Amino acid sequence: MTYRRFEILVIICGGGAILTTAAAAATRQSDWIETVGQLLLLGVLVGALHWGRRGGFIAGIAATLVYLALRVPTIAAARSLTPTLAQLLLTRAVVFGALGIVGGEISTRIKYFFVELENRGHIDDVTHVYNDVYVRQLLRSHVARYERYSATFSIIIVRLDEAKLPPLDRSHGRRLLRATANALVGDIRLVDEMGRLEGAEFCIILPNTPLEGAKVAAARLKNTAGGSLHGTGLHPDGIVTAEPLGYPEDREAIEVLLPPLTDEPADRRA
Repeated sequence: MTYRRFEILVIICGGGAILTTAAAAATRQSDWIETVGQLLLLGVLVGALHWGRRGGFIAGIAATLVYLALRVPTIAAARSLTPTLAQLLLTRAVVFGALGIVGGEISTRIKYFFVELENRGHIDDVTHVYNDVYVRQLLRSHVARYERYSATFSIIIVRLDEAKLPPLDRSHGRRLLRATANALVGDIRLVDEMGRLEGAEFCIILPNTPLEGAKVAAARLKNTAGGSLHGTGLHPDGIVTAEPLGYPEDREAIEVLLPPLTDEPADRRA
């Protein structure tokens, strides 16, 4: 199952439940505003499911403001905010906020879970970034894009000296690789793509970035990778290197990393 199908399923089931309770509320009481308030839950649900944390938060605030606006004439007629109205407003705000924020957070986590399931063949088991095969395919797609559209790109090869690291097939070595990958992922742009090459090498692809920009990023990422070694007893000097390469300036060095032409071209991330 994809997240899109999960989203549709939850909207159908959750929307059906909300519509049922709204219909029941309409038959039990004459306060149409409460019926509208119940229907506003559907908008918050859709916002949380489709846009995640931020969308759920915005939808929750919007629903609260709409409900408050509907209650303004009642508050004005009473010339004060009665305890009953205050309780209704507070209850609705809490429900909208909980559904929007908490529901959005849960939806975001589920979405990433589905993405990981869909792309399991492209993910490195140790570092949870793209694996060697897929990142090389991505490189080929960038080279093809340059040949067709002259879209310049650069890469950065971050290397850890395996001779100075714990064995990578042991738990300590695997944790170190994972910590380094997590640190690097947190310090690159959303449009950048990162994968693990063989051993303790990482390839970061920087779309639409000239070599000069890659050099600046390489210096920063070298420090980032070195910082991930703090607390391990290893000193980053002499262990971490970051080599920037630009295309087409370093065409030969980059083309060495490309997979055979018989491989399928990689799909781009959304």
